[in-house]
Amino acid sequence: MQNQCSQGDLPRVDVEPAPGEFNDLLREIEKEPVSERLLELARQLQAVLVSQRKLREGDGVRAGD
Repeated sequence: MQNQCSQGDLPRVDVEPAPGEFNDLLREIEKEPVSERLLELARQLQAVLVSQRKLREGDGVRAGD
């Protein structure tokens, strides 16, 4: 039998991490094994996001505007 958790069973996570927590989280994520397919998709996503940011900056629009 599979153990399922509802959202009510999950621990509450603060929306705003304290200074340094984000970097700690990234380091922990980087330690996790990742498939090559997922890495390739992440690289593609990163390339698209960089391209879009450059286009917006070229149009004089800044992120968050």
